[in-house]
Amino acid sequence: FDERIVEIPWIMNELKNKSGKLLDAGSTLNFKYLLQKLIKNFEVNIVTLYPEKKNYEYLGINYIYSDFLNLKYKKNTFDIITCISTLEHVGFDNSFYKYNKNIKSKEIQRTNKQMKVLFKLYDFLKPGGNLLITLPFGKRGKYRNLRQFDKDKLKKLLVKLKARKIEKKFFLYKNKIWKKVSEQ
Repeated sequence: FDERIVEIPWIMNELKNKSGKLLDAGSTLNFKYLLQKLIKNFEVNIVTLYPEKKNYEYLGINYIYSDFLNLKYKKNTFDIITCISTLEHVGFDNSFYKYNKNIKSKEIQRTNKQMKVLFKLYDFLKPGGNLLITLPFGKRGKYRNLRQFDKDKLKKLLVKLKARKIEKKFFLYKNKIWKKVSEQ
């Protein structure tokens, strides 16, 4: 699976008529060609657990390498927060990515950690701001380094979040093609 096929075009489309302070939680947008487009309308901040192999600070990008629960942003800081193919990895052992061999990651208790991260991100969002999230959806399951959400788990996340407006879109990868589908 490659998020550049469906998620990045979707997120770039969502961002095209917006501006302000942007937080990319998980560093999915850390590609020079994307950042060059984004810096025209956004002050871009990237948060990820491990230092990036390619860093674009010279473009004015702000990087923080931290666990999401340790972030110290003030409440109501960002106009838009993206969390693309990231939340499902929270609380799992992600050391096999080997971004930094000096950091030893061990699996920790996942119970409620994903929810705590979601609430933390939501707190960083300005009133009227947008929190744009993508998650794997289908049969509920825990795998080596991620959790797949089903209808019930997703509903629980969204109900607890108490967002003013929720818009859900679903895509299915079949026969090497991404297709927009219903939740069912």
